[in-house]
Amino acid sequence: LGKVCIRMLPKEPEGYNLLFDGYMGKELYEEALKAAEDMTRVSSHHEKTDVLLPYAHECMARALLKLKRYDEALLMAMNTITKEQTNELMNAVVAIADSTSRQAVIDSLNIYEQKFDRSPWWSLLRAKIYENDKRYGECYIELYRAMQIQEMDHIWRRMGSVAANHLNDLKRAKECYEHALLLDSTDIVNHLMMADYYYDNLGNHAKG
Repeated sequence: LGKVCIRMLPKEPEGYNLLFDGYMGKELYEEALKAAEDMTRVSSHHEKTDVLLPYAHECMARALLKLKRYDEALLMAMNTITKEQTNELMNAVVAIADSTSRQAVIDSLNIYEQKFDRSPWWSLLRAKIYENDKRYGECYIELYRAMQIQEMDHIWRRMGSVAANHLNDLKRAKECYEHALLLDSTDIVNHLMMADYYYDNLGNHAKG
C-alpha cells in the first residue's frame, strides 16, 4: 500500500486519503490504522518527507478517532496541525471534543498555542468547538482573534454567518461580509454570502 501511495505522491498527496478511505468506507478501522502506519513509515524515508508525513499523520489521527482511542488521536492531530493544517484534522479535533470533554480539548489547544508560534488555527479550532456547543458569543470572539493574527476572507465570512444566524446582529454580519469582499472581491463565495445576506436576512430579494 505504501508503494502504491508513493507512485501517486508527492504530486498528489491527497492520494493518501483516497486509499485510506477505502478502508474507512467499509468500517475496517483496524486495517485503516495499519494502512496509516504503513504510510507513515514509507513517508518518513521519502525525499519529500515534509510534504508527505502530515498526510500520513492525518490518516492515522482519523483511524485512531474511529477506534475511539481519543487521547492518541488528539495528540497525533495536534502535533500534525503545528506543521500542516487541513480541514480533516480540524474536524478530527472537534469530533474528539464532542466525544470526550470539550473543555479538556480546549485546555490542550491553549497549551499548544503557548508552545508554538502564533497561528490562527488554534482560535479557529476553539471557535468550531464553541459553535458546536452553542456558545456563539465565545465562538465569535475566537474568530475575531484568529482574524487579528491572520486576516482571511473565510474568517470574515464565518464571523458574518455567526452574527447573522446566531447572534441576531445583522449590522455586524453585513460589516463582516463587506470586509470579506474587500479582502477578496474575486471570490464568488464572498459574493454569494452577501447575496444570501440580502435575500434571506433582509428579505431584499431583488438586491440578493
